[in-house]
Amino acid sequence: RIFRVFRFLRLLRAFVYGDMAWCETPKFELFISGVIGLNSVVMALQLDFKWDGWVYVESIFLAIYAFELAVRLKRFRCRFFSDKDNLLWNYLDFTMVLGG
Repeated sequence: RIFRVFRFLRLLRAFVYGDMAWCETPKFELFISGVIGLNSVVMALQLDFKWDGWVYVESIFLAIYAFELAVRLKRFRCRFFSDKDNLLWNYLDFTMVLGG
């Protein structure tokens, strides 16, 4: 168990001291767009198929969205809430993930 703690601390250190510039790359944007699209399909399937596992699928999506928000907050800091070009989307993102 102690090795898991060390592994987590190493990941945390990489997050704290990392640049996070990769969150602005087209690959990352494409990945997040794909996740949003897949989430839309899953929401449509939830209406037609009753399955107890949908809770776990939703939790995976929420973890991805929370990771994206954390990376963007780390990258842009206070500018995340004051960027005029993305102000509406940033607040919508923040509200949706926080309420998730």
